[in-house]
Amino acid sequence: MAGNDNGNIIGDLIESANANQSKVVDTTSPYYLHPSDHPSLIFVTQPLSESGDNYFTWRRSFMNALHSKNKASFVDGTIGKSEIDSLNLQSWIPCNAVVLSWVTDALAKELQGSTAHVETAREIWTDLEDRFTQGITPRVYDLKRAIAPARKSSISSYYGNPSGNMASSNFSSKAADQCVIDTGATNHITHNIESLSNMASGLNISPIQIPNGDTVAVHALGWVALGKRLTLEQVLGVPEFHFNLLSVSKLTRDLNYALTFLSGFCVIQDLPSRMLIGVGKEWNGLYYLEPMKGEKALTSSNLVDANLWHRRLGHYQ
Repeated sequence: MAGNDNGNIIGDLIESANANQSKVVDTTSPYYLHPSDHPSLIFVTQPLSESGDNYFTWRRSFMNALHSKNKASFVDGTIGKSEIDSLNLQSWIPCNAVVLSWVTDALAKELQGSTAHVETAREIWTDLEDRFTQGITPRVYDLKRAIAPARKSSISSYYGNPSGNMASSNFSSKAADQCVIDTGATNHITHNIESLSNMASGLNISPIQIPNGDTVAVHALGWVALGKRLTLEQVLGVPEFHFNLLSVSKLTRDLNYALTFLSGFCVIQDLPSRMLIGVGKEWNGLYYLEPMKGEKALTSSNLVDANLWHRRLGHYQ
C-alpha cells in the first residue's frame, strides 16, 4: 500500500509540474511582450519632424501601432509606474523600456537628443504633446482621444432618431455653408475665413485652380472643427470660392478614414476602429456633410440652387 501511495504522490507532483509549465500565457495583458516586440521595431515610415508640423498625423499613426501591440496604456497614462504594485513592477520595467525605444526611434535625430533624460514612455509622450500643441484648444483637437473600440453605430442612431426618419435635416434645400464631399478635390477649402482656427495668414501660397477651372488666391491656412469627431487640418481659406469642399483624398490619406458611397448617402468611418465619423446625404447629385444631432453646420445657412453648385464644381449635367 505504501508503494502505491508513493506512486500516487509522485504522479501528482509530475502532473502539477506539467500543469505549471503548460500554463497559457495571457497575450491580452499589456505586460505581454511578443517575441517580435523588439526595441528596434519600426512603427511609422515618417519620423516626427523637428518642427512638429506632422505631429498630429504622426501621433495618430503611432497610437494605432501601439493599440495593435496593446501598449497604448504606457503612453496615455493608464499604466503609470507609481500605480503598479511590486508584483507587476518587474513586468512593467521591460515593457516601458521597449515602448520608450519605439517612441525615441520614431523621432527626428534633432529631437532624440532632447529626450535623453526621460525615463518613462509616458514622460516623453507628454513632453511631445506640450511642445507641439501649445495654444491648441480641445475643440480643435482632442489630444487625449484614443482609438475607440470597434462598435456598431447605425445611421439612425447617429442622428439620435431610432425610427430612421431624419426629419431634423431639411434635404429639400441645402445650405451654402455646408461642406460638399468631393472626390475630385485635392484640398479642403472654405470660403469662411472666420471658421478657421490656428490660422496662418500672409503665407506665400500659390493660387489654386478650383473645380470649375478658375484660378483664385489662397488668403489663409488653418484648421476647421466640424463637430466633435472631425477636425480638418490644412484647410485653404478662399473667400472668392463662396462655398466649402471636403477633399475625399485628404480624408483617406491624412486621417486614415474610409468613405463608403451608397444610394442616397455616404458614410465616413475611422478605418482602424470603424467608428462612425460622419454621414453625407446625397441631394441632386451632390453629397453634403450632415451635422450631428445638436451640432450646427460650418456657418449660418443660406439657400442655394443645386444646379448652381454643379456649375461651380464644373460638373456636366
